[in-house]
Amino acid sequence: MSYVNVVSWRNINNAGDEVIGSITSQLVSSYGKTETKQTQLYPGNHDLIANGSFLRLLISNVILLIAKVFLRDANQYKLKRIAYTIRLEKYFRDELKDSRGIVYAVGMLKFASQNQSFFFEIINNIALERNIPVVISGVSVAKPDEQDWRFRQLKTVINYPNVKLITTRDGMQGVGILKDYYVNEESIRVLPIGDPALLLKKYYTVQDSPDRHHVGIGLIRKKIFDNYGQEMGGKDLMSIYSELIDIMEGEGIDWQLFCNGMTDDYAFGLELLKVKGLPEAKLAHKPVDAQDLISMINGYDVVIAARLHASIISTALGKPVTGFNWEDKVRCFARESNQSPYYLEIEELNARNIYKKYLEVEGRSQDEDRLSYLKESTRKSFEMIGELLNA
Repeated sequence: MSYVNVVSWRNINNAGDEVIGSITSQLVSSYGKTETKQTQLYPGNHDLIANGSFLRLLISNVILLIAKVFLRDANQYKLKRIAYTIRLEKYFRDELKDSRGIVYAVGMLKFASQNQSFFFEIINNIALERNIPVVISGVSVAKPDEQDWRFRQLKTVINYPNVKLITTRDGMQGVGILKDYYVNEESIRVLPIGDPALLLKKYYTVQDSPDRHHVGIGLIRKKIFDNYGQEMGGKDLMSIYSELIDIMEGEGIDWQLFCNGMTDDYAFGLELLKVKGLPEAKLAHKPVDAQDLISMINGYDVVIAARLHASIISTALGKPVTGFNWEDKVRCFARESNQSPYYLEIEELNARNIYKKYLEVEGRSQDEDRLSYLKESTRKSFEMIGELLNA
């Protein structure tokens, strides 16, 4: 039996990524009239061992350590390419054995973090060798950097002749960046769509959470802004959340902290509880999967979102939401969903401003006309994907 591989992040404990992968898989199955197989962009150690790649795993770990300790920049990346090829090529060759198409549902096209350019290269090389059509679906787009070897690596492999379509959730801004900096081949179509997670009501059971609270306050790991070049450290973030909690308590507002499932985000929540001397009930449990996260967010009347998919899920559920523009992908979503006035730039980020935005969005309805447009653009893109896969 042949199938379409839907490639997504499935092992980094972020239930938001699971939403993308799951809904994309169901859309491909529906519009492509085909069986799908969800494939991990970066398989875990247990997956590689089960695949018979234990020795490859050990060898690649040694090479990666050498690259990290002794090399820098392009020389480091070239050695990492060898390491990841040793580690993952057998796994992906087996995964793609009966593939009739590949659809990436990875959330963001990027190169400077999470080693994505190396994984794309391995998969796309196999796809090119086997003449498997490739689609990159619903991505945010990282700022280009022609001086970065990994950017040039990624750019090369997304311009292979078997790459047919790239869609972006960043609107016409994303289309412009892709056409100006990433995509050279005229045969590759580039289109704007809405995030597939906006369609979650069709593909998930939206349940009422038994643990209801008026405000859900989303968490994000303490070093996130540092890692993305923002002038805000972990102590600053701790201070902002601490003061926000004080404001909520002072105003008598029923609130709860929550995360998307990532371990570092949840650890930050535990640290906050300890510092503030608050009970465990003030931090929602770490969601075990996408359904759990959706139900959790559905239990809040208003959401203060730190991560992008907390914003997207809240929007899809019709919840009033405010958030933080810590990266362009968040800023683009706020703009595309007509919510820009309710999101804070990093330089505006303090407890008092977050509380003001909460007051502004409380009771606000989503722009249903705009959301309908985004959802329809997503559906049409998957009709096109179905046609490409069945050509």
